[in-house]
Amino acid sequence: MPRETSELLREATEHLKKCGITEARFEAEILLAYAWARDRLHLWGYPREQVPPSVETSFRQVVESRGKKYPVAYITGVKEFYGLDFLVNPYVLIPRPETELLVDAVCDWQNKWGYRQKEFFLADLGTGSGVIAVTLARIFSRALVWAVDISREALLVARKNARRHGVDNRITFLEGDFWEAFSDKGLKFDVVVSNPPYVTSEEMDSLPCDVKKYEPSIALNGGDEGIKAYHRILNNLREHVKSPSLTVLEVSPFISDKVRELSLREKGIKKVEVLSDYRGRDRLLKISG
Repeated sequence: MPRETSELLREATEHLKKCGITEARFEAEILLAYAWARDRLHLWGYPREQVPPSVETSFRQVVESRGKKYPVAYITGVKEFYGLDFLVNPYVLIPRPETELLVDAVCDWQNKWGYRQKEFFLADLGTGSGVIAVTLARIFSRALVWAVDISREALLVARKNARRHGVDNRITFLEGDFWEAFSDKGLKFDVVVSNPPYVTSEEMDSLPCDVKKYEPSIALNGGDEGIKAYHRILNNLREHVKSPSLTVLEVSPFISDKVRELSLREKGIKKVEVLSDYRGRDRLLKISG
């Protein structure tokens, strides 16, 4: 016999709470909306609507998966970033709100130099699902973007997201390890962005279960000190950027000082700023060249 929406949500919320899920009710609503192909607002508006048995079965399955700490975004296959929905799967990191600040930093810079009105070159190193590259290509209609990742599977996701948001004609996807992908291209960029792996090897063990167990370690692990990727980006940065140029790197609050020191050792770098996230923690390194 079909059961009401409110009843199923109540049971799912209780189950998820027992499994240690903090936002149990919110996630239960997301999962029912996904299983039923409905909007969450519909669930709120019709709490006594009867749920078809087939939907209830699917809902129970995804709730069980979430109870085992499998990420919601991987269950639904979609995650919002900067007001846009992006496809995600276990080959790519799930976008975090803090990374939106990287997009904001590029937008602030363009206001000074007027790049919204003219063509410019942008490189996204370690693009993953492509959220940064695609979002910036959407914002700047004349930007030509090169998106690099060492993972072929991640690039497949990024390409799908570029097509999904209508910017695939202005993004070139390259497989490779940061600047190595450009070894024979001779390109110089106005803007470089990257959210590289920066979790230390020691910190990897203390990550939340849903991150440590299911998200790709290649996109998380930054080596013993967390700065391995920054060495590779900064060592060859000057060869690949124009003057003036902007480079924005996401960093962990725990290694921001080390990365800043690395950047200041490089020739041609005029100014380095550390920007904070919503909680006042060091989150971005803004490099002017």
